[in-house]
Amino acid sequence: MYYEKIRNFEVLTKRFGEWPAFHDAEIISLSLYRKDGVNHMPKMELRIHHFQTTSETAAKGYFKQIKHSLTTFCFHLVEGLELEGFDYQNVVYNLDIKDISDDQAGNSKFQVEIEPSSGLSCFFICKEIEILDSIEIDADSV
Repeated sequence: MYYEKIRNFEVLTKRFGEWPAFHDAEIISLSLYRKDGVNHMPKMELRIHHFQTTSETAAKGYFKQIKHSLTTFCFHLVEGLELEGFDYQNVVYNLDIKDISDDQAGNSKFQVEIEPSSGLSCFFICKEIEILDSIEIDADSV
């Protein structure tokens, strides 16, 4: 699976029992850096509030959400970045990560697309993805 090439992916698969879907997650912040220490390596950090949705209904007929988490992704060597629609609420419809590596040449690459329900849409290519941190949070704290 593509997510097994993401550094520290185990943090999320241990908590959720599988790789999370990120549907209805919310982008909390997005940071762009042109320099990483002494190297000129464009990178992007994305902090996202996500959870697991159960089949059990909660108040107001919505499905119950559990395991609320605040996860920070770091995308290294970002190129071809397209951002549009950043707003006061940035809800993810789909976070699509594709492994487009050339294994014969030994070049790892990912294509990342964030399709919005509302707010930010995003598309880019990057060399590496890592999870910097992921903390469990109270749903009302974000």
